Amino acid sequence: MLTWDNITTVDGNAWRVYDGFFIHRGPSYPTNTDGGSIGCIEICGVGEWDQFNNLIVELSGAKNKREVSEKRLLTAEYQSASRPPLILVKK
Repeated sequence: MLTWDNITTVDGNAWRVYDGFFIHRGPSYPTNTDGGSIGCIEICGVGEWDQFNNLIVELSGAKNKREVSEKRLLTAEYQSASRPPLILVKK
C-alpha cells in the first residue's frame, strides 16, 4: 500500500512505494532538464502531477490524498527491472 509521505528530493509530498522509492512530481518540461530518476516513477508534464492525484482521489472515493493514504486505498504494481549503470555525462 502506498502512503502520502514527505520526500526530500523534490518539493512537496509524494506516494511512497517502499523505502526511498516514490511516485512523485517530475519536471514540467522533461526534455528541457538535466535531471534524471533511478528507481522512482516521475509524473512529468505541466499540471500532470495534480491531474494524477486528483484522479486517484476521485477513483478511490476519498476526500483527499491523506484519506487515500490513511485508509490504504492505493496500491501500485509494476515489474522489477535491473538498474542501469549511472553514467556521468559531461557537458
